[in-house]
Amino acid sequence: MKRLWSLFLSCFLWVVLTPYALIFMGAASNQIVMIANHDSMPVLVNQQRLAEFTEGHDVAEGMLDNRHSILTNESHLVFLADIFDFHDSIESVGDMLLDAGSGLEYPCFIAWLTLIIYTRKVQ
Repeated sequence: MKRLWSLFLSCFLWVVLTPYALIFMGAASNQIVMIANHDSMPVLVNQQRLAEFTEGHDVAEGMLDNRHSILTNESHLVFLADIFDFHDSIESVGDMLLDAGSGLEYPCFIAWLTLIIYTRKVQ
């Protein structure tokens, strides 16, 4: 186990795997909140946002579409739901982790290559 850990550290695999860990945590977070809320993602909306979402169609049983529901007192794991309003989108912690992981894939790969080349030159 120690040899495997030293290989992991010496090859800088943690740099390459960090974005994928963030993506996994974001996807898991979104799945957990959806499972807890009976296959729907609760969304925190105010009246103005609700009017924008429901313009042209009727809100049936608190559902905004086939995956998103209006956040209520009966919603579970509210801190993982879509509660952050960025004016152009409403996101959850999981969405932000997914975005961070996706945005870091290429820079982390470049950083990994740089570290490998640098350590090979030093040796």
